[in-house]
Amino acid sequence: LIIGSKGFLGRHLSKSLKNKIHNVYELSRLNGDYTKKNSINKYKNIDLIICVAGIVGVSESWKYPHTYLEKNYIGTLNVLEYCRINKTKLIFVSSYLYGNSKLKTTEKNRLYFTNPYDLSKKFSDNLCSAYNKLFDINIIILRTFNIYGPGQKKNFLIPFIIDKIKKRKKIELNSFYSKRDYLYIDDFCELISLLINYEKNFQIFNVGSGKSYTNLTIAKTLLSLLKKNNYIVEKKNKNSEIYSTHANISKLKKELNWEPKISLKKGLTKLLKL
Repeated sequence: LIIGSKGFLGRHLSKSLKNKIHNVYELSRLNGDYTKKNSINKYKNIDLIICVAGIVGVSESWKYPHTYLEKNYIGTLNVLEYCRINKTKLIFVSSYLYGNSKLKTTEKNRLYFTNPYDLSKKFSDNLCSAYNKLFDINIIILRTFNIYGPGQKKNFLIPFIIDKIKKRKKIELNSFYSKRDYLYIDDFCELISLLINYEKNFQIFNVGSGKSYTNLTIAKTLLSLLKKNNYIVEKKNKNSEIYSTHANISKLKKELNWEPKISLKKGLTKLLKL
């Protein structure tokens, strides 16, 4: 059962897993609400839940903190209760929760939040850990860095830049030198396929490429691939709280022999061709 199947991650996961002949059920805002227990309880004989649901967005979370905290936490609680009662394995897709880091971030780094959205994911992450300890539920928590690919909303950096280039408008970046770790969606889906048969009772994994790139590098790479020369402007937004993210993915490599196959340039090229 994929919860959040019509979101960016959910759509790609659903297609990928169905192509591998898995029997996939979908729960999304179109056929239910995971913050309502009955929406999940109608599904029977589920071996695995992949939860990629939740309200996403940092800026909006400042306007509606109660909504973000309530929906994301209660939704996660309902999923965990289903797993507890039905002894169902859970892959819970969390978020980046480490704040700024000059070095590669491991799963042992202290959790940190800078906005209400992060806080809601931190609570949900902690709730998953608690349910594993209290009820021995098989849970895998994935702390994802920046996953990108076709169908992502334009308020994310890469589709935002592509949109500006195609409209021949200047590209305004909050910071030239803020760095992010980017992972192409196909690599993420391949990881999920491997985790379906992963047998350890509880694990937390950082999910990224293990490489970090500045906003300026992303913009220049896209301009080069599209053979355009839009003007790039730095707004120097002092409110940008995270200046660097960089995943240490050695644990994934060790446990699952997984590592990304798609480089940033290859991923951006694939994205532009679709």
